[in-house]
Amino acid sequence: MKKYLKFACCLLSLLLVLNVKCTYASGDILKINGTKNGMQLHLYKVANQGDEGYTYTDMFSDAKSTSIDLNHLETSENIEAAAETLKGFAATKTGSDLTANGDSVSYSSLTNGLYLILIDNYKSGDTTYNYLPLLIQFPETSEINLTKYSTSVLHKYSLVKHWSGGNNYPSSIQVDLYNGNTLEKTLTLTKENNYAYSWETTQDKNYSIKEHQVKGYSSSVAVSEDHGGESFVLTNTKNPSTMNTNNTVPSAKESNGSSSTKTGNTKTSQTATKPTISTKAEASQKNVPSYSSKAVKTGDETKVALMITAFAIAGLALILIGRFLKN
Repeated sequence: MKKYLKFACCLLSLLLVLNVKCTYASGDILKINGTKNGMQLHLYKVANQGDEGYTYTDMFSDAKSTSIDLNHLETSENIEAAAETLKGFAATKTGSDLTANGDSVSYSSLTNGLYLILIDNYKSGDTTYNYLPLLIQFPETSEINLTKYSTSVLHKYSLVKHWSGGNNYPSSIQVDLYNGNTLEKTLTLTKENNYAYSWETTQDKNYSIKEHQVKGYSSSVAVSEDHGGESFVLTNTKNPSTMNTNNTVPSAKESNGSSSTKTGNTKTSQTATKPTISTKAEASQKNVPSYSSKAVKTGDETKVALMITAFAIAGLALILIGRFLKN
């Protein structure tokens, strides 16, 4: 009888160990569906999650100069602007890179926090697929389905500047223009030209922008499509400590007119679960939460309670078996 009890004791201990390993292994994986062979993906941890909310990682500490409030990203527009803004900061950083070999990829060993996902332009035949930069809350969002849209061979771009607050603006500002991780050029936008710039290219590009910090202001970037082109809207917001309540806000206009060559950008129909995040493409995300000022509780409390109960019962059983064998 004691022989069988010893066997049962060993088996129970093994099952407990396996249960713990499986529990931890299943909770740290992010799966991305809808990928293509050869597609390049890049993952960056933007912020850590603590008791008081989200704080930037050391890698993205320079993003504190932006107007992004990581703990109040409550609308799709907020999330979209944050992702586009952080994309410019990620251009000079090293992320976790993966090359897709099939219709899905997975990142493992992730810890709680905010993550930025960037996907290089993917070309298939004469069509180039551009993907939206994604800012997700992990582990609440643990699976993403990608969608895409197609473009023509001619691309039109514009950069416009908006000021929010203040009335004494600099005569010029500088903005770094990145294609992927490569600095393509540094643009100088002048006040007399309404801080605007436009250009065209016949090559496939994956642009992002990063403004050189303007004293007294924080910045954010949004992207929109209009008349077959793509517009970067750079907004500078006066910091509260230097805000003048009588300030006026001018409107920025586009200049440096580009040629009127017609493009044929065609966008596929898109749907997404709440919140909707869309400009260039969308991610249908499972369990997408809204961000709040406090850290969101993570994990399934029901499963945790069941596990604790199971461990307690198993531990008690081991103690009883041990006493029986001793006697």
